[in-house]
Amino acid sequence: MEVAIIGGGFAGLSAAQEASKFSDDVTLFHQKPYSEERSGCWGQGIKDFSRFPVQRELDGYLRDLNQAKLEDGNGSGEVSFADGVVIERSRFENSWASRLDVDMIQERIDRFKLEQISRDAKLVVDCSGPFPVSKKLRDFSYSLIAPMLNCKVYGDFSDIYPDVKVIKYKRYFLEMMPETEERCNISIGCSRENEPAEMYEDMETILSDRDIDVPDFNEVTHGNYVSNSLLTILRHSKFRINGAEVKLAGDALGISSGISGFGNSRASWSGTQAAKTYFAGESYPKKIFFDQFLSRAMHTTFKPLHRQLGIVSSMRYLGGSELEVGRLGDPRGLRDLLRATKQIARCKIN
Repeated sequence: MEVAIIGGGFAGLSAAQEASKFSDDVTLFHQKPYSEERSGCWGQGIKDFSRFPVQRELDGYLRDLNQAKLEDGNGSGEVSFADGVVIERSRFENSWASRLDVDMIQERIDRFKLEQISRDAKLVVDCSGPFPVSKKLRDFSYSLIAPMLNCKVYGDFSDIYPDVKVIKYKRYFLEMMPETEERCNISIGCSRENEPAEMYEDMETILSDRDIDVPDFNEVTHGNYVSNSLLTILRHSKFRINGAEVKLAGDALGISSGISGFGNSRASWSGTQAAKTYFAGESYPKKIFFDQFLSRAMHTTFKPLHRQLGIVSSMRYLGGSELEVGRLGDPRGLRDLLRATKQIARCKIN
């Protein structure tokens, strides 16, 4: 095989789709069947769909996501999104995978299988999520590992639907992403200081106001949010194993999701870039650096405001238009960053 993609999530599907434009010898290895439930923490909402290489007509697309309602100890507010969507992830990924013109093998890849694949392939894109398989052959650590929980619950969500509600609670967030007025995807994270069992109890407490029972603790999806320093990301974004060029994408690389939760969008984008840069002869680390530098610069600029005013007050101020929400949370160029910095500079912090 010329190209091997490990992991069938957003990053893996994007990498496979891009690679198939240049090669007819692409293999996507995925551990979990696309015909079964495929869940992931924060996986139902895509805050910037323009970074996905697919269209909205995929089965599993539910609706556009125009607004998020925020709530913390200081009150409530709203922010809008320029190109957000809500999906049912299992159907969405299944529909996407069925349209790909690549070989697909359902198999769990361990370090020994990876070594074998790297002897046969010219390019390996590792999109196997937090703690990727290639990490066992190339030691690196994450600067942040935060537990996350995810589940679906049933009740009356007509006051939220068709938007999303984010509640700041203690040191983490609970996100309510309704699929319908009666069914809602619930996610809670991201703080390393809290244990999953404590987060589960807090989830029960928050939802008790709606008379909603959550699934048993062992039935809730457990995951991890990971993030890395920019230096570590650049050092491990591309390397070689047995002659094959290996690139990490998505959560495997530990790329930051930014201040507004653009992790799914960046996972898809990084998968596309991992394949595209290989065939175009471009530098993948440079692409990652520019993307991460802007996002992290925005985060550094935003953090003092966030700490002083709280998430609701600060995002209410900064989220006055669709352009601002999309580009303040995930700037694409220096113009976006300068615009965001000027916007923050005009805010008076008491």
